[in-house]
Amino acid sequence: GDCPDAPNSRQQDVTSDALPGGVAAIVPTGIDGKTTIALPQGDYRVTVSRGMEWSIWPADAHRSGGEPLSLTNGEVTAIDAEIAHVVDSEGILSGDFHIHSLTSTDSAVSLQNRVLDYLSEGVDVMVSTDHDYISDYRPAIEALGAGHLITSLIGSEITTSDTGHINAFPLQQDLSHPRGGALDWGNGPADSLLPSEIFDWVNGFPGEQVIQINHPDGTG
Repeated sequence: GDCPDAPNSRQQDVTSDALPGGVAAIVPTGIDGKTTIALPQGDYRVTVSRGMEWSIWPADAHRSGGEPLSLTNGEVTAIDAEIAHVVDSEGILSGDFHIHSLTSTDSAVSLQNRVLDYLSEGVDVMVSTDHDYISDYRPAIEALGAGHLITSLIGSEITTSDTGHINAFPLQQDLSHPRGGALDWGNGPADSLLPSEIFDWVNGFPGEQVIQINHPDGTG
């Protein structure tokens, strides 16, 4: 039967990034490592992981496909899985510098669910780069109580139609602006901004900024 706990469009891109064949659900746990998953009766295999630095449960999951589990209607089954931090990453941070969420035109995933995605993969630093919108993951991180596990930087993907897609961070969010203070690269009724003008806008923020040219072979 259909999975009653299948992700909706606010949790996952269910159009082009559907679940792999044979996978009923991918569910992030809470910060306490606990979660409840509703599933139809049937036979399953369960795997628990948290990115490349951690072990996987069960230890033979890559070979076996996971811990066998059979469910019947109305049954509640508890799984006690333990994983360990097995890669010494002291002094090293992992990050993703190109992340889309609900405020991007090509993503329907909420900021809080996106934070849970990255917690599940053991990523340390998130950079918000929504299309022509300045968003901030910090309130979502604080709401989850996950500040000791992950941090974020504020940025934006400046999505021009003539000079490519440009990530910029760290920026500052302007909550009084309808797009968080994002740049109008189209420049209103005037000619579109030149790359040098876009870079000047980015470098006008306090501190030192990163300017990242995205997929240069695909846009320009």
